[in-house]
Amino acid sequence: MSHIPAIQLGRIIDAVTAEGASAPAATEEAAPWSVVDAPGQVWGTADTVVWWGFSGDVSSPPRQPWSSAEIAALAAVDAHVEPIEDAVLREAASWRQALLGARSRAILIMPRRLRGETATPHPLWHEIFAQLELLQAVTKARIPAQAIAIGETARLGDREIKRQGISPLALPTARRRWIVPASTIARRPIESITSIKTMIECPLAWALNYGARVRPGALNVLPDDANLVGILAHAVVENLFAQRKTWLPQEAASASAKMFDSLVVQTAAPLLRLGYAVEYERAKARVSDSIRLLVQMISDAGLTVRGCEEEVVVAFAPGQDFEGYLDLVLEDPKGRSVVLDLKWATRDKYRREEVQEGRALQLAGYTWLEEQAGRTPLGAGYFMLRQQSLLFTSPYPFPAAHHVPGSDLKQTWAALRAAYDHRMEQLERGDVLVRGVEAGTDDTDVDPMPQVEPGCRFCDYGSLCGASIEGGRR
Repeated sequence: MSHIPAIQLGRIIDAVTAEGASAPAATEEAAPWSVVDAPGQVWGTADTVVWWGFSGDVSSPPRQPWSSAEIAALAAVDAHVEPIEDAVLREAASWRQALLGARSRAILIMPRRLRGETATPHPLWHEIFAQLELLQAVTKARIPAQAIAIGETARLGDREIKRQGISPLALPTARRRWIVPASTIARRPIESITSIKTMIECPLAWALNYGARVRPGALNVLPDDANLVGILAHAVVENLFAQRKTWLPQEAASASAKMFDSLVVQTAAPLLRLGYAVEYERAKARVSDSIRLLVQMISDAGLTVRGCEEEVVVAFAPGQDFEGYLDLVLEDPKGRSVVLDLKWATRDKYRREEVQEGRALQLAGYTWLEEQAGRTPLGAGYFMLRQQSLLFTSPYPFPAAHHVPGSDLKQTWAALRAAYDHRMEQLERGDVLVRGVEAGTDDTDVDPMPQVEPGCRFCDYGSLCGASIEGGRR
């Protein structure tokens, strides 16, 4: 590929950074300590060195894997094997290095028992003890740990530790409203159906994500297998119709299977791990068969493919745009459009109920985008790749069996737009609502879209807002 679309590049980056990525320097710590695994890793100096687990539980000296004859043969070709004695001396030097790096103090924590057995001091303690005896400072240097927990005051080195009793503190209660200064939160220059849906589900989640930009870390976030297959299936459909717009059903299935194999490395590499071969082949067969059915349905309905992952940007409000990426856009002979959103999910129950109950916000947003771009949409729907089923909001142009009644997409969009404006005005005033927390008796807020549930199940901010506190979630 001479050019990589932004969405494709994002998926590649997600797959690469998520699989096996680690950030050893990014471990969250309450104190400003640098933590190492072995004393020899203390290569610089520090005011204080704390050695936790300063006990005799150290590894035994290694055994030489080479025989005397082998060592002599290696030496004859100038390959010298380090003597065991040198390895032992090097390890002992690493112990001393940790203490010599302490500019002010070294605190050695030695447990009395380890795994139920009486613990012995670390071998280095014998050297330290000998020096302390010469200085007659053994008693001053050794501090029983229980002394810190018994009296009101205790001394640890040159510091006096004072203790005082505290009464239990009540846990914070879930908060329905958060107040910030007016005009702190403003409208974004561009919105999407994802961001507006977040606003409707919970204004606080929108404010934290898009306003304060408080987001989960990108490392160590590996999508599960179902999401990876869905990402790969989207890439296969996009590449299939980018190659050409018209396919025979079986021809499309064969090409999809080949694309599945060629795109998996750059799009969903974790699916190639050992032990996943059977599941991989099943997923490939399901995706290629679903695409065969999709192509057949498009042909039977007399439609043609206009584009995949089409970016549409239209005016939304003064100084504000609305952007959307349409998975698959079809056209009938009169140029009227049909929008399909491709989904890979365990069940189609949730999407079906979403259409039946007038909660298909994504489809409503895509239909409105098409209208604002000057086109005539016939309807929109979800094509469930895993279930090989179509959930369409109109009886035309697909057979009536695929029609799921209940959604008036124009009405859904009008309600969604009014709800967004209502919540945005609240945010601009500094009134941030948490929909996942039950309203109190004095709460006068009127929910503009009560049929849309709070997104607590998939929210990253439950611990911040209090909705996850017992009794706080709806």
